[in-house]
Amino acid sequence: MTSRILTRAGARRCAAGALTLSLGATLLVAGGQTAMAAEPSHAVSTAAASATATTDAVSVSVDADGTVRYRMTEALFRSAQRVMLRVGGGYAGETYKGVAYYSRVSIADGVATVTATRKAAFGQRVEVQRVAGRPGGGYNASTASTVASTVMYGAAPTLQVVGGRTLKVTMPRALFESAHKVRVTVDGGYVGSTVKGVSYYMGHRRQGDTVALQRTLKYAPDETLEMTVDGTVIAHVDLAGPGPQLTVEKASSSLTVIPRGDAEADRKRENRWFRHSVLEPAGRYVTAGQKITVTPAEGASGLKVAIGQYGPHTGINGGASKALSYVSVPGDRPLTITAPIDGLVSLVNTSAAATRVSVSGGVAVPSFVLGETTEAQFKSDLAAFPESPLTVVEGRRLVAAFQRRFLVPRLAGVTVGRVQSWDDAVARIDRTYGLSVSETGLNRKSLARVFMANPDTGAGGASATQDHVTFQVNGGVANQVLTQAIDNQWGLWHEIGHTYQTPQYRWSGMTEVTVNIASHSVLEGFGVSGPPSHQPEVDEFMALPEEQRDFNTAKKIQLRMFEQLFDQYGIGFYAKLSRLYRERVDAGTLKVSGTVAMQQYFMVTAGEASGHNLTAFFSKWGLKPDAETKAALAKYPN
Repeated sequence: MTSRILTRAGARRCAAGALTLSLGATLLVAGGQTAMAAEPSHAVSTAAASATATTDAVSVSVDADGTVRYRMTEALFRSAQRVMLRVGGGYAGETYKGVAYYSRVSIADGVATVTATRKAAFGQRVEVQRVAGRPGGGYNASTASTVASTVMYGAAPTLQVVGGRTLKVTMPRALFESAHKVRVTVDGGYVGSTVKGVSYYMGHRRQGDTVALQRTLKYAPDETLEMTVDGTVIAHVDLAGPGPQLTVEKASSSLTVIPRGDAEADRKRENRWFRHSVLEPAGRYVTAGQKITVTPAEGASGLKVAIGQYGPHTGINGGASKALSYVSVPGDRPLTITAPIDGLVSLVNTSAAATRVSVSGGVAVPSFVLGETTEAQFKSDLAAFPESPLTVVEGRRLVAAFQRRFLVPRLAGVTVGRVQSWDDAVARIDRTYGLSVSETGLNRKSLARVFMANPDTGAGGASATQDHVTFQVNGGVANQVLTQAIDNQWGLWHEIGHTYQTPQYRWSGMTEVTVNIASHSVLEGFGVSGPPSHQPEVDEFMALPEEQRDFNTAKKIQLRMFEQLFDQYGIGFYAKLSRLYRERVDAGTLKVSGTVAMQQYFMVTAGEASGHNLTAFFSKWGLKPDAETKAALAKYPN
């Protein structure tokens, strides 16, 4: 495991009333529209899939033994930009025009990983900087720009909430016994701390080179658990509620089936494009003709059994794609089912109360559940349960069903940190669209999750449709999900973003544009910054006389307009905008159709969300507000 911190760029702001053209790293991922199972779907094209690796984001990590690795795109590595590594304030290497100095480099999937010869000592700060000039040309700290940093504290500390209430913390013993102050908080509120070998409000136990700490914790869903060292965040967990407490054994499994709502009704209320999933994987796999027995706890009701998976899978159902099969469970009575098809066994709870269920029959599915399963346990289960061709990796907000043949070669990518980062990304997108699992009423995010399928084939490099996103084995983007740096998952964020798109400003041509509001927000949430995308095209567009600028035909610059609203007003802008749209859809007062009407309504509502007259801004971007829109915006200050 590695200790890893990303620089936090924060929301980029400019002077009141002015919108700057200087933005952080973004990508315009474009793809074609396809159809899946007679429902709309969106795909990242093969070209777009490769583009996910072209952001100039840089990350740095330090292994427990002090080995330093920093990662960047291959394009940046081969560029004339001097990228310097500094350890403890001193020079430790750099890259320039495809050469790594005092380091070794490996390149895969468009990402260059540079491993430094020099190691970091305990407590040393490790920084990656953009530096002017060329190697041997000196160093000027005043002009150097730090793009990623961390501090060497040994093995990465971890935070977990087990069983819904127990906080478990592990940290290097050297850090625990040092003079560095370690502090744990929930949404900024103090939980406990350590300094000089003493723990406060947490019990601790030394275990060789590590220390385990624990305390009972009360929290509300959607709160954030963070660990800081001397004020710097080094670990965090988004608390999205208790997990399924899944137990998988050779002959049977047991789990708590959480009520996740009505997927379609919640999609409409939340004013999102695609449904999320209410499936609760049960740790079993069956083949057609096999029997399984489902035994609910006393008093249970509203349960359904689902068998199947999305898309064609090698060795399953003869390689054919078959629709999921559903069977209702009669109250709390045991039910034995003969499987009509091959597939994963999942449960759906349509009642209002969580209930415990056991499932016997079929074969055990190796399952990694965030907060419940360790990486070592998952590896052991893969060996102990070899019969299932599918595996499950499950967070609180995202669940993935990977083919065993795909996952095993990439097993190193199944980590607590990676799965947590998926949950963090979904939570960030919730926040971007003004949704929260802690809310009540219209802006409540249901507990339905993003479901990631991993079939043999699919549309484009990856795609999104009702109930799931698809990252197929032959698509290329799937490989990035388990191997690429957790702050460089644009393809994943993009497809999740499709499920959240607001229909009323997804006018003609915007499907592959407004989707990346989510990706931009997640990137900013990870603290990754870099040069703006498509700057030459933006410069060329802005050089035209204003009356000649046409937003609708200038395809490559369109995302930048939406990003600038985010960068000027912060994540709260789109949250408020989404709430305004949601309220008016619910009230039946938002009835616009057609590109022109949708654009005019968007401009007026954006003015309301920002509290500013955005007439000049939209005119500069070639959107052409009409007289009625200008009048509506005129009531706000410039």
